[in-house]
Amino acid sequence: VLVDLPEPRGGRLTEFLDADSTWALVFVDDGAALYVRREGLMAPVAGRFGYRWLTGGPAGLELLHQRCRMGPDACAQVIAELERAAASSKENSTASSLMANAALLEGRYTDARRYLIAALEADPATSRAHERLALIALEERKPREALRELALERELRRDAWQLELIAARAHRDLGDLGRARDAYERVLRREPGNREAQDSLGALRGRGDP
Repeated sequence: VLVDLPEPRGGRLTEFLDADSTWALVFVDDGAALYVRREGLMAPVAGRFGYRWLTGGPAGLELLHQRCRMGPDACAQVIAELERAAASSKENSTASSLMANAALLEGRYTDARRYLIAALEADPATSRAHERLALIALEERKPREALRELALERELRRDAWQLELIAARAHRDLGDLGRARDAYERVLRREPGNREAQDSLGALRGRGDP
């Protein structure tokens, strides 16, 4: 069974096949997922190429995240399958993006950046890629780079007001407390109960920022 990805709105064929133990996912990229039967003529293909953890449908993504949180050995098994998927096709933004998430969980920022750059090369509109690159830049004490990545993310997500929290941290790290304050205030105008923005704004005012 060859399923075009992403499926149409409401389509659940990949989820059905992922849940059916008689089928094995043997190939998946941004554009398609290929399943074969585990028994019969395709049994050797299923046995050799069937993925154990990777799924064709989006419902399996949370299971991948959960497995990576179980520890380095479990996460390494997931990453190995994602690396195989990424190597199998140039349309590999999804696999590269998921590898970046796994690397971020383990604090491997250099690897995460490499995976995100690969994802953007495959698909310049990869979801939240520039946002994650901005977070990596902040962790590496590169606030100007973080702001550049946020600008690129805003070009893809016009109403991404949540990015203001990251921008505020970058401005604060640069010593521009006025812009940091303005960013936190923009967050609170959209989400008055945001605790991070409240606490950070209070801390800035405690430092004498007007």
